[in-house]
Amino acid sequence: MKALRLFFVLFLATTMLVVLLKMVTAVSAANITVNSNLDTADPTPADGVCDVDAGTPGNQCTLRAAIQTAQGSGGEDRIQFSNSMDIALSSKLPILTEDGLTIEADAGQVVRIDGQSVVNNIFQIRGSNVTISNVVIYGASASYSNIWVDDAVEGVVIANNLIGDDDPAPGGCGQNDDAYGGIYVAGATSAPMDTYRVWIYGNIIECHVSITGEGVTFYATDNVFLGTPPQEEAPLASGNIIRHNKIGVINYGSEFIIVSGNTIENNVDYGLVGYTHGRFFVIGCFISNRAEPETCRNMIRGNGEAGVYMLGANSHPAVLWQNWIGLADDGVTAVPNKYGVYLHTDNHETAVFSNTISGNLEDGIRIRESSGEHSFLGNVIGLGADGETAVANGSHGIAIFDDAGDSTIGSEEAESGNIVSGNSGYGIFVSNTPTITIGSNLIGLAKDEFTERGNGYNGIYAENSTNLRIGMPVSGGISGTVQIVGNGEAGIYLSNVQNTSIGPATEVIDNDGPGIYIYNSQDNLIFPHLVSGNNGAGIQLSGNLAHYNQIIPLLVKDNSGLPIDFGLPGLEPNDPGDADNGPNHMLNYPEVTMTSGTVITGTTCISCTVLVYEALGDPTQNGGGGKIEFGEALSTISDGAGVWSVDLADADLQWRPVTFMAFSEFPGSTHADSSPMSPVIQLGYALYLPMVVR
Repeated sequence: MKALRLFFVLFLATTMLVVLLKMVTAVSAANITVNSNLDTADPTPADGVCDVDAGTPGNQCTLRAAIQTAQGSGGEDRIQFSNSMDIALSSKLPILTEDGLTIEADAGQVVRIDGQSVVNNIFQIRGSNVTISNVVIYGASASYSNIWVDDAVEGVVIANNLIGDDDPAPGGCGQNDDAYGGIYVAGATSAPMDTYRVWIYGNIIECHVSITGEGVTFYATDNVFLGTPPQEEAPLASGNIIRHNKIGVINYGSEFIIVSGNTIENNVDYGLVGYTHGRFFVIGCFISNRAEPETCRNMIRGNGEAGVYMLGANSHPAVLWQNWIGLADDGVTAVPNKYGVYLHTDNHETAVFSNTISGNLEDGIRIRESSGEHSFLGNVIGLGADGETAVANGSHGIAIFDDAGDSTIGSEEAESGNIVSGNSGYGIFVSNTPTITIGSNLIGLAKDEFTERGNGYNGIYAENSTNLRIGMPVSGGISGTVQIVGNGEAGIYLSNVQNTSIGPATEVIDNDGPGIYIYNSQDNLIFPHLVSGNNGAGIQLSGNLAHYNQIIPLLVKDNSGLPIDFGLPGLEPNDPGDADNGPNHMLNYPEVTMTSGTVITGTTCISCTVLVYEALGDPTQNGGGGKIEFGEALSTISDGAGVWSVDLADADLQWRPVTFMAFSEFPGSTHADSSPMSPVIQLGYALYLPMVVR
């Protein structure tokens, strides 16, 4: 018991000693009031009194003297202002090195700090937990910024300022525009990801239009929140307005940067640039952000070049999430950038998720000379944020040029697909690019999956490319489809494309051209789920170099042309010996020579596969078609004389009209030539062979 009492006595004594030591060593924080707009230094800054003129009654405290006094006395001081004032600087202010220093005007005051283009940085911050709030800052000299944060500082807050505009007229920009930029953040720490070095919120940052002219710059730094951060205690409406600069925001090689809840608009060149950025660059809603999308999305619009421009060999992925790019606040009125999102020059692994990218002058998303491996999921491209109203991008929805391979547009799941509809050009354009996967998307439809909002040209257009996968399930099951509906030309157009698959998760419906048009393309596998209602052939094969295209639609019907057509419109009659050339070597369709019970025998090419379809109408005439069950189709292989035989009862087709297609494999080809559909036969009725008219 005595030992226990002794423990408590020692504990209390130790605690009191610590408190007393703190009381002895701590320096009290002070409120320092600036009451003079002059730019005079304090002759005795170490005395703890802000006064530039001891001979005049009362303290004459300038901003320069207040900073000197605060940093000469220690403590977490607050510099405030007696009233609204304009302060014209004649030289650089002292560097802010005191930890915990606050410079803040009260609500209702207008405090303007003008560098007059003769000083370098107006505020240079090298202390942690420094706050600058509610003032107007402009006029830094060329090659410098109005606020520069450097060194390994933490906890810096730049909030509710107007930075860069010295013209009081609403929306106006004045003449002091020589500054490198508005806010420049450099230097890095080892701070954990859930803390911040710098938090920039609630500011208007505008009118930096010098040669560089960057509103906000991140240079080789980390842990910066621009706008709404993910912390629960942060204000919901804390975004910045960043406008009328040459570039709104740029990230040079920085990591752990979150740009959230800002309006980035009407900048001369780019809204936001990522250049060789590092880890964890998030533009929009952070994955664990407690805010609703309306508080964390960026509004990126009206910029002279791309709204978002990513370039250079970034070391880690960036994420664009739930932004509106090219739209007004109502979500349905265009405020165009030139491009919505531009991924360029070795940029790779950018994830573009759940954005609305519409109303831009050219492409909604453009990818060029990129290293690829990008992902596009859940975006609306060409319609308003409601997913219904047409707000066209002036060219293509997504345009991919010159090697942006291994990128994915959509997924296997319907709910994560993109809506690429209502654009003036192609829905998706691919040129000179390998290995693009186009999964579950709506291309030409509104969000309700019923209302047609077709793109002006083809739904998907690909040229000079290889190894594309359209509607191809990766892991077996098909839970979502790529629906290509109501577009102004063909649903899908392939030109000089090789080793490409159009798979059983593809539906091509009601397009104002052929459903699928294949021109001078080789070694492709075409087996869409549905091709119907298109203005032309269901699948059109054209060009003398269009060889080894294996065409197996699961359901083709009700198109205004043939279900499958080669060359000129209309069924080409079989030629003796199959010696002609052209698309798929103009392979002859199978011919029936006899029936016996439920068994049909015929002739085709030697060692060729014959596939049996249930005929829908007459597949040798416009509007006809056929269907097969995926994975359960009835087929046979011809012998060395080209003779084949099949029992329709094996697939319960003996009482249904049927049609046949042939497939001929060639040495060295990836896929087989396939034929058009044959004339119909139905057991129990006479075989009819319609006259073919050329």
